[in-house]
Amino acid sequence: MNAAKKQMAKESQGTEKPSLARRLKKLGSTLALKADILRTNKNKGSTEHVNKLYNIFAPFYDLVWPSMKDYVSSCQYLVEKSVHDGEYVLDVGTGTGVLSLLLAEKGNPVIGFDLHPKMLARTRKKADKQAKKNANLRKLTLCRGDA
Repeated sequence: MNAAKKQMAKESQGTEKPSLARRLKKLGSTLALKADILRTNKNKGSTEHVNKLYNIFAPFYDLVWPSMKDYVSSCQYLVEKSVHDGEYVLDVGTGTGVLSLLLAEKGNPVIGFDLHPKMLARTRKKADKQAKKNANLRKLTLCRGDA
């Protein structure tokens, strides 16, 4: 506990660069503030409003989402137990593509469908990066639309 207090004291004095965890926490707070501002718009709940909100979070969504590990585990279980080889899958609300990528890796034809262009761009970036190891990911189809 004392080591953590000393580390925080050093960071607050500016003698050391803030830790990654500290920077992520600050980033999360900033994003939450922006989200609060967006929530007060009179267009709350509209497609445009929701797009603005998710476009803010898209680059950091996987890092900031508190239960991402649980979500990934749930997706892995779902893929193992419920989806058979060769079955076509439509992932509505694919977000950053956790479920779509798992399914595509397995070789299933997948369409990832989402409203948010930046979330889809994030999924595409992840798929392109992983496609170097698994060619099945090149077959992932991403579509933008409102469900």
